[in-house]
Amino acid sequence: MAQDMTDLDEVRSVRTDGDSWEITECVGATALSVAACRAAETAQPQPLIRDEFAYLLVSKAGEAWRGWPAAAWTGSTTTTSTGVG
Repeated sequence: MAQDMTDLDEVRSVRTDGDSWEITECVGATALSVAACRAAETAQPQPLIRDEFAYLLVSKAGEAWRGWPAAAWTGSTTTTSTGVG
């Protein structure tokens, strides 16, 4: 059963005049968190993935995001879900 594709001209935006959305809010914060983890992995001696742009994205998101997550960037500590390193 083939489904018809949605015509994007028929899709109504949830944005409104005068609203604001920053990369550090809502889904943007999730994207920054994922990028920070990708950047931390890229910085490892033998990374599983390489994302040369992840650090740039996170570092441009503002002071609060610079160096996040600090432990992962430096590799100084590792904790499990129980909090035990």
